[in-house]
Parts: sequence; structure tokens; C-alpha cells
Amino acid sequence: MKFFSTIIEQLDMAVAEIAVDQPINSRLALILIDNATELLIHRSCEQYAAHGTGKDRTPLSPKMR
Repeated sequence: MKFFSTIIEQLDMAVAEIAVDQPINSRLALILIDNATELLIHRSCEQYAAHGTGKDRTPLSPKMR
């Protein structure tokens, strides 16, 4: 739950920065959105590596990780 609250907090901060309507604030918003996206992708990759995909849900071998 803490993971998702971190993502939501970053996206909420990005919305506040966009509302200021200044270039520097828009850049900060972009950084916050980029970071939230990277965290989500990283977590997805970790789950993929740990549990595999497909019908058999075979975990990836250590060599593939």
C-alpha cells in the first residue's frame, strides 16, 4: 500500500505544479511523472522476473534475470 501511496503522492504533486503554469513548474511536474512511471515499470519488471508470465507461470532462470 505504501508503494501506491508514493505514486499517488507524486502524481498529485505533479498536478499542483502544472497548475502554477510556469515553465520551471511544468518541468518539475514532468520529472515527478517520469519518476512515478519508472517506479511502476521497475515493480512490474521485478514481478515478471520473480513469477514469469504465460500459462505455466514459470519463473525466469537466474541467467535471464
